[in-house]
Formats: sequence, C-alpha cells, structure tokens
Amino acid sequence: MSALRLDSERIRGLIGDRFGGSISRLAAALPLDEPPDRSTVTRWLSSDGRHFPRDEERILALAGALDVDPTALWTFDAENFPTLWPKIVRAARTGRWSGLLKALAFFRYFSDTAEEWPPQAMAKRFFNREWVVNEFAHDPRDGKNFYQDLVVRPRRPQGTFPTVWHLAFRHGGTRGAKWQPFGFVRRDAERVLLFNDWAITDEAVTTPVDQDICIRTWFGQGAASFRIVSLHPFTLSIPKLEQPGLPTVHFGFPGEVNDAPG
Repeated sequence: MSALRLDSERIRGLIGDRFGGSISRLAAALPLDEPPDRSTVTRWLSSDGRHFPRDEERILALAGALDVDPTALWTFDAENFPTLWPKIVRAARTGRWSGLLKALAFFRYFSDTAEEWPPQAMAKRFFNREWVVNEFAHDPRDGKNFYQDLVVRPRRPQGTFPTVWHLAFRHGGTRGAKWQPFGFVRRDAERVLLFNDWAITDEAVTTPVDQDICIRTWFGQGAASFRIVSLHPFTLSIPKLEQPGLPTVHFGFPGEVNDAPG
C-alpha cells in the first residue's frame, strides 16, 4: 500500500482553480466543526503525498471543499489498485480500518451492498447537494450475454476535471434486492480510468475537448436494474449499437461471461 498516496499535484491544481492557490482559504472552507490550520493542510500536500488526513471525515471534507469525488484525491492506477482494492473491501466488511485504510474508510459508502446507494446524507453534508442518479434496466427478453455501451457526457464547463461515476446493479424480480456496487470510472483530461470490483482496471486515451465517453458493461442472462451516479451533472444515453471512435473502457471480469452482473 506504500505506492498509494494523496495526489498532491492534482489537489494543488484544484486549489488553484477554486481558491486562487490559497491554502488558508481552503482550510477555512473545509466543512468541519473544527477546521485544521494552514500548516496542517500544507503537510497533507507535501511532495511525498503520505501525510494524508487521519480519517474519512477529513478526507470527505477536503473533497467537499475542492468539489471533487473523494476517490479522485488518490493516486489509484493500474499498478496499485489490484493489490489495494481487496484490502479495502475486506476492511469494509469487517469494520477493521487501520493505517492508510483508516483514511480510505469512505470507500465503504461505494463498496458495500445497500438499499440506499450511495447514501445521500454523505453528499448533503460534505457537498451540500444530492448525488446525480441515472438508472436503467436490462430486460433479457431483448437479448442476453452481451456488452452494452453506456455513453456518458459531463454537464460541467468544458475542461473541468476530474469527473467520477460509480456503478451498481441489483437483480430484477427480487423483492428488497440491494444495490451491489461493481466499480467506478474517472475521467481526467487525457485519459479515462476504470476500476472494477474484481480489482481489474481498464484505460482509454482521451483529450480535453472530447465530450462523450463510453462505459461498456455486461448484460447477462437475468433481468437487472443498473444505477450510475456522480457528484456532478451528466447525461446518459444507451445506444442499441456499439459506439466506435469514442474513448471506451469496459467492465471485464474473471471467469466465464455468465458470472458477470445481470
């Protein structure tokens, strides 16, 4: 886990955009009962990125002040994510958070199965708004066992990055079925990164002027409902045909294809 750290370069860029580069203004804007002083926040942003906030509340407050999804504060990549993700999931299930994992405890809001997913209370407290939610259904009578393209377009000023989408599904026809998260996608200026609940990653090259990106997910043998959420406005379209030419990432999985969601 030593490879994971706060992305201080990204965070400093966001401080420049939102607070004119002033760490003091950022510290004062943190939605906490007792905001930390400037020196504490400066220490969080040290060049090695390892002096991170000590708990999830401070991480979420930092994300809220910067108006960015908390997952985007970290240097998740294809190298460290497959090792780290199983530890996060295990800690979420057992409630045993320690060391670096203590600061990542906010991931339980995205990785746990739940009737309300993700919790609106978290978004309201730290971001002063609700999650933007789009839902859609898979009806196996229209086809089964294939990858479906989902085209998403951020409704933010062009060049505003990063944007993150979280995805979950629940089986259709099951009374009281809970949402089961299966990963998240981060859109940066020059690439799209996908992080899968099986600790698999995918990546596509993009440019700051690209509007649409394509997320490809599996439609299996059974009926299912899907949910894609973000802290920022976006539109979703579900084309009947594949969308060649778009920056595309897909939710692959280990084993046979009929083990996938839906």
